[in-house]
Amino acid sequence: MQQTLVAEHPGLAARLLVRRDEPGALQTWMETYACAASAQGVDPDLERSIRDRALSLAAVLEGPRHVEAFERMLD
Repeated sequence: MQQTLVAEHPGLAARLLVRRDEPGALQTWMETYACAASAQGVDPDLERSIRDRALSLAAVLEGPRHVEAFERMLD
């Protein structure tokens, strides 16, 4: 999913992180996205594209996805 998004959106950087947990526990994944091509980062259109692509993961996820957005405080 992330490879497709990166190919479709030049300048998009995507990473998938997995929280370290107890062996055998359900995994917690965190997707991160940054867009160097835009001064505002991930804009609403790109966020919508990410959300739409992520629908393909619904069958393998335990619980809902949610979005958190952060801004750089200092340059």
